[in-house]
Amino acid sequence: MSTQPPPLPAWVASQKQSSFARQAANACAAAPLILVGLSFCWSTLVQNHRDASGRPLALIIGALGCFIVLVGAVLGLLAIIFARRGERGWVIGRASIGFGITALLLVIAIPNFVRARRNAIANREAFQSVTATANDLRRQTTVSLKKHDLQSVDLSKFEQSLDRAAETTSGDTSAMIKATRAYFQRVQALQLAYEKASAELRSARILVVSNLVERGEIRPREAVVQKFLASNNDLKAFVGQNAVNYRKEFVSLNVPREQTEASFAAFQKGSADQVPVILEIRGADDRIGRGMLGILGLLDSQWGQWHWDGEKGRVLFENQAVLQQYNSYLAEIKQAGREQMAAQNRLALVMNQKKIPSL
Repeated sequence: MSTQPPPLPAWVASQKQSSFARQAANACAAAPLILVGLSFCWSTLVQNHRDASGRPLALIIGALGCFIVLVGAVLGLLAIIFARRGERGWVIGRASIGFGITALLLVIAIPNFVRARRNAIANREAFQSVTATANDLRRQTTVSLKKHDLQSVDLSKFEQSLDRAAETTSGDTSAMIKATRAYFQRVQALQLAYEKASAELRSARILVVSNLVERGEIRPREAVVQKFLASNNDLKAFVGQNAVNYRKEFVSLNVPREQTEASFAAFQKGSADQVPVILEIRGADDRIGRGMLGILGLLDSQWGQWHWDGEKGRVLFENQAVLQQYNSYLAEIKQAGREQMAAQNRLALVMNQKKIPSL
């Protein structure tokens, strides 16, 4: 009597020998489904990691996805090769499903990848263009500060650079540039109003008394000074709340928090040491304007009790106390002017040490 176990049925032996082909075919069919799940996880991670950690995560997930596609394809081919005659149809069908879904995903993914790559290149080029133009503007402003002639600063090139960048970028990058452009436009509007008021102040020759022949001519001069002070105060108030105003533009355009904080940190780093000096310059303008109003007030209140001495080239008041007050206003204006020039020189040194980093 034989003590050996009975032989396995033929179909059991065949199934055991072909288990690898079946499992490989199943793995080939499952690979694209795993890839879909991985893509969903990738999109979630991208939404939650918009900072510097997003790029390494995207690279890791992309490499893992490529590995899954490659393994699925290899297993599908091995399944077809090692499949037995009786199961070849089932194995080929299951592997074909995996190949088909994978091919469909690749057809969808490749154009998206190419488009994303194109957008990334466009975004980077736009940032580089804006950065280069901003650094040129910084150098131009530094030279103008040293010459004490800010009228020569040309802001149009930087504005045009921001406009082009906003048009050629997309997504969060476009929103960031649009927010920066909106902030710059507000600064530019205040700056242009200030420059216009300053030009009117210079052309009005406020403190020239030799041509002041009627008392009614004092009021228009006071109006010019008041307009200058108002524009200067508007600019001063905006600069004083510089960081708040910058962040506000990003919030209004719904720029993601991570990008907003990163841009805000870079903005603060670049402007923190400039703001106090700019406020000092604006404060000097305020002192100059108020000194002018003080002189005009004296000329108005003392009308008929002063005259212009052409030989001595100065105003003579009948009341010596008023004359001392008049001279005090003149001294304050001159002192404020000297301090303003010194502050402009310091600002030029600060700006000369700064360079906007390329992104």
